[in-house]
Amino acid sequence: MKNKVLIFTVVMLLVLACNVFAQNTNNQQRIIGTWIDSEGKSWVFNANGTCIFDGVNSRYFVNDSKLIVRDSYSSIMDIIISSDGRILVIFGLYNERTLGKWLDKR
Repeated sequence: MKNKVLIFTVVMLLVLACNVFAQNTNNQQRIIGTWIDSEGKSWVFNANGTCIFDGVNSRYFVNDSKLIVRDSYSSIMDIIISSDGRILVIFGLYNERTLGKWLDKR
């Protein structure tokens, strides 16, 4: 009986770990591309982990629903990507400013 519980627990932990890894990888891949905000500014996320917005070249990483941007500051913002991958919402603090953006993928 103890072996069955142990095996079940290990299997469940592996399933959860795979799900978290897949979700992180999925959002990391889904954000890649050029996005345009409501002011017509481009936000470009490259596959190599670099990005450009506000005229600043930076490095970024996506962890689940968090966007971590590293430039002269380190910023952690929340993101939501629509199920069809065409809309990105970013909100939080960026370069010591409150940021809330709705972006469309181009």
